[in-house]
Amino acid sequence: MNIEELKKDHRTSYLADMLERLMRKESEIREMLAGDETLHDLAAEELKGIQEERESLEKQIEEILKKDKAEEEMTNEIVLEVRAGAGGDEASLFAWELAHMYEKFAEAQGWQG
Repeated sequence: MNIEELKKDHRTSYLADMLERLMRKESEIREMLAGDETLHDLAAEELKGIQEERESLEKQIEEILKKDKAEEEMTNEIVLEVRAGAGGDEASLFAWELAHMYEKFAEAQGWQG
């Protein structure tokens, strides 16, 4: 995952920032671990927690991106709104008939509603 690209996307920018912070923290702990063996157990436990958080964030990002991709594949979706304008009962009746006609047409085409 490219963090810079994730930061540009408004849906993943917050998660990308969190992921970047975790990666920096992980790097700092690894440096500390290399310098001081007395903190090995504590650092190993901290790294395990960071890796779990990182995996969780990566899953969330993947879910967002999968959802986005699925939405892109459904480019032919529409919402049809039929309203009665001026004309009272006649306009309302015509609007209802028109909406009903489109509904039946969609059913005949096998489209989902």
